[in-house]
Amino acid sequence: MTPITEPSTLAGWLPYQLYNGTDARWIYPGTLPYTDPFFDETISKCKSLPENGFGKRYSSAVDVLPGWSAPDNALPPAAIIFHVSRCGSTLLSQLLGLNPNHIVLAEVPFFDDLLRARYKQGGKDLSHLLPHAVSYYAQKRTGTEERLFIKADSWHLFFYEEIRAHYPDVPFILLYRRPDEVVASQEKKKGMHAVPGVIESEIFNLGQLPAYQEGTHAYVAAILEQYYQRMQQIHAKDPLAYLVNYNEGFGAITEKVYQLTHTPFTEKEQQDIMQRCGFDAKEPEKKFALPATGIDETAGYLAKAFKGYHQLEKLRM
Repeated sequence: MTPITEPSTLAGWLPYQLYNGTDARWIYPGTLPYTDPFFDETISKCKSLPENGFGKRYSSAVDVLPGWSAPDNALPPAAIIFHVSRCGSTLLSQLLGLNPNHIVLAEVPFFDDLLRARYKQGGKDLSHLLPHAVSYYAQKRTGTEERLFIKADSWHLFFYEEIRAHYPDVPFILLYRRPDEVVASQEKKKGMHAVPGVIESEIFNLGQLPAYQEGTHAYVAAILEQYYQRMQQIHAKDPLAYLVNYNEGFGAITEKVYQLTHTPFTEKEQQDIMQRCGFDAKEPEKKFALPATGIDETAGYLAKAFKGYHQLEKLRM
């Protein structure tokens, strides 16, 4: 790993990983499009480029980001998508990415590194560096880009204040889904927050999470309860936070995001979106099929989560 102190050396590169709590590792994206369902997949592809080969790996102090960022060539966010996981946020980001004039950043690991840094052992708050990191990813690469959309990780609901402070005028989309459907999806393939210890428990700050040994269903339901509560709190105080339910349908949801961001919505885009909705979000080559949940919605462990869900529905309606 070669330490870099001059920004010109890393023109066109991205800070992609925080390590030791003080340094950023950099990667060259070349012309790879940012169209993968998750940005860590894009990073994996970047690692195969010759510019990122052995002996060409660079690092810098993370606190150089403000001085090295590129605001003149970076788009501001048009909207930021918050979500409860397994609620169609990946599909929504894919639909927004159908427009070649959009940059869509879906769960960028480096953004998460900065937000969670203070929860690491001996870590410090690096959330003030977030907009500077975003500016690298938001740079125009073809010259035709017009709008930037960011999809946060689900637990970034608990970093709402920090993110809103950086982006006071940006619409926040609060996307959610029925808890039994989310729990069923997490059982099929667990996300990071659904496994204790992967995401620091201190982040889930609205209540005590149950012991994982009590059942993964109960653990995920408790996290969902907190997500729903957090969305209620955000919606109550933020006129630019918009509740959106999975069951509205993603043609309508995408159109709503276009309206909120004053983005022209052409007939061709409508057709492209409806065609894309027929395929799986995370595996775009597969036809979409909505499986039965196999979850008893009357189960006691879901009661509080369903209460939060129905409260969100009253607010949305």
